[in-house]
Amino acid sequence: ITVSALRDIETGRTSGGESAFSFSTNGNVLTFNGIVSWPIVADFERHLDADPNINVVVLNSPGGDTTAGRRVADLLRERQITTAVLESCASACTLIFAGGPRRVIGPTAELGFHATSVILMDAMMTRIMNSFTFRHDALNADTYRRAGISEDFVQRAISTPSTDLWVPPHDVLVQAGVVHEILQP
Repeated sequence: ITVSALRDIETGRTSGGESAFSFSTNGNVLTFNGIVSWPIVADFERHLDADPNINVVVLNSPGGDTTAGRRVADLLRERQITTAVLESCASACTLIFAGGPRRVIGPTAELGFHATSVILMDAMMTRIMNSFTFRHDALNADTYRRAGISEDFVQRAISTPSTDLWVPPHDVLVQAGVVHEILQP
């Protein structure tokens, strides 16, 4: 990951100053596109407070900050909001997805999982930061477990190296309880 990508994750802004994420609403559906960063937590809360009729959140994100992802998952779980992915949701985005009490994906959607990463670290710093990543992996695992996802799946998700991305096939997602429904084309 590059320094500019790290800045996008931390601030929610690109190097050009634009937002690294966007929201849109259409009826009862709130759509989130972009980087999972701490600023999205307040934005999710603001959008959901502004329109209590929103009952579906569509996600499209390569991931980002796991702490922000877990917090948004809590908001969605508390409000009983369905989560959906029509394109792609990876890394910290899957934590948000897990917050939906009902989770649906499109026929070509992909969900990608891996362990917590500490980015821009050399080998020595990575070893020092292992306790940090293990703690976040444990918190991420708890988020997946609260969603009713099978323990075997949870362990595979948090043990996939952060340099890789595990994209399970749809049947595995359904069997493990990650996805409740696959939308038909």
